[in-house]
Amino acid sequence: ATVLTFLVSAWWHGFYPGYYLTFFLGSLASNAARTMRRTLHRPVVEAAAVHGPLVKRAYDVAGWMLSMYTLDFVAVPFMVLEFMPSLQAWQNNYFVLPIGLVLVHVLFNVVRIGRFIPTNNSHDAKRCGGGKISLKQS
Repeated sequence: ATVLTFLVSAWWHGFYPGYYLTFFLGSLASNAARTMRRTLHRPVVEAAAVHGPLVKRAYDVAGWMLSMYTLDFVAVPFMVLEFMPSLQAWQNNYFVLPIGLVLVHVLFNVVRIGRFIPTNNSHDAKRCGGGKISLKQS
């Protein structure tokens, strides 16, 4: 659904290839960010409850930096508008973002790396239909 929404946005802007590259890669980035947050946010909050707020602050700063890089990378074709110059700009950055998005998809959706990230047992119990969600230490 996200990809379709973004592609409709590209169509709304016009018929330059750069719009379609931007919105297609943007939809993949949006899905990857959603998947990573769903997997990583709870363990980070739990770690911050044990180890202090610096853990959460590092997570927030890293997320902000990654978001800014993603936005910069994705927006290039929107400004360039043409297909080959857009690909050249991405090539100059070694296609880091598209490769990273494929890795996120494979690791989080195919390999399901999230199952190896420890979480509080009460959260696991909630997923199985019982237990209470609590971030407090017992």
